[in-house]
Amino acid sequence: MYQYSGIEEQFHTEELGEYTSFGLLVSGAQELRLSDVSPDREFVSALATRFNELQLSPTHLSEVVQDLL
Repeated sequence: MYQYSGIEEQFHTEELGEYTSFGLLVSGAQELRLSDVSPDREFVSALATRFNELQLSPTHLSEVVQDLL
Protein backbone atom coordinates (compact mmCIF):
# COMPACT_ATOMS: atom_id res chain seq x y z
CA MET A 1 0.00 0.00 0.00
CA TYR A 2 1.27 3.45 -0.92
CA GLN A 3 0.79 6.56 1.18
CA TYR A 4 1.09 9.90 -0.61
CA SER A 5 1.42 13.19 1.25
CA GLY A 6 2.22 16.76 0.34
CA ILE A 7 5.47 18.29 1.55
CA GLU A 8 6.48 21.94 1.81
CA GLU A 9 9.93 22.88 0.57
CA GLN A 10 12.02 26.04 0.25
CA PHE A 11 14.01 26.77 -2.89
CA HIS A 12 16.25 29.50 -4.24
CA THR A 13 17.01 30.34 -7.85
CA GLU A 14 18.68 33.37 -9.38
CA GLU A 15 15.57 34.13 -11.43
CA LEU A 16 12.97 33.81 -8.64
CA GLY A 17 14.99 34.27 -5.48
CA GLU A 18 13.58 32.37 -2.50
CA TYR A 19 10.25 30.65 -2.93
CA THR A 20 8.05 27.98 -1.37
CA SER A 21 6.85 25.05 -3.40
CA PHE A 22 5.11 21.80 -2.61
CA GLY A 23 6.07 18.30 -3.58
CA LEU A 24 4.91 14.76 -2.98
CA LEU A 25 6.29 12.14 -0.64
CA VAL A 26 5.37 8.49 -1.24
CA SER A 27 5.82 5.94 1.52
CA GLY A 28 5.54 2.23 0.96
CA ALA A 29 8.08 -0.48 0.28
CA GLN A 30 10.44 2.40 -0.46
CA GLU A 31 10.24 6.15 0.03
CA LEU A 32 10.16 8.46 -2.96
CA ARG A 33 10.10 12.27 -3.10
CA LEU A 34 9.03 14.39 -6.04
CA SER A 35 10.07 17.97 -5.33
CA ASP A 36 8.82 21.32 -6.61
CA VAL A 37 5.55 20.08 -8.13
CA SER A 38 3.62 23.33 -7.65
CA PRO A 39 3.49 26.49 -5.54
CA ASP A 40 -0.19 25.66 -4.95
CA ARG A 41 -0.55 23.74 -1.67
CA GLU A 42 -4.18 22.79 -2.33
CA PHE A 43 -3.39 21.39 -5.77
CA VAL A 44 -0.62 19.16 -4.39
CA SER A 45 -2.83 18.08 -1.48
CA ALA A 46 -5.59 17.13 -3.93
CA LEU A 47 -3.07 15.12 -5.96
CA ALA A 48 -1.94 13.26 -2.84
CA THR A 49 -5.55 12.46 -1.93
CA ARG A 50 -6.36 11.22 -5.41
CA PHE A 51 -3.18 9.17 -5.71
CA ASN A 52 -3.96 7.54 -2.34
CA GLU A 53 -7.46 6.66 -3.55
CA LEU A 54 -6.11 5.19 -6.78
CA GLN A 55 -3.04 3.63 -5.15
CA LEU A 56 -0.97 5.02 -8.00
CA SER A 57 2.25 3.09 -8.43
CA PRO A 58 5.25 5.35 -7.72
CA THR A 59 6.71 4.07 -10.98
CA HIS A 60 4.21 6.30 -12.80
CA LEU A 61 4.28 9.29 -10.44
CA SER A 62 6.53 11.61 -12.45
CA GLU A 63 4.75 10.86 -15.70
CA VAL A 64 1.26 11.40 -14.25
CA VAL A 65 2.24 14.67 -12.56
CA GLN A 66 3.77 15.98 -15.81
CA ASP A 67 0.54 15.14 -17.64
CA LEU A 68 -1.51 17.05 -15.05
CA LEU A 69 0.58 20.23 -15.12
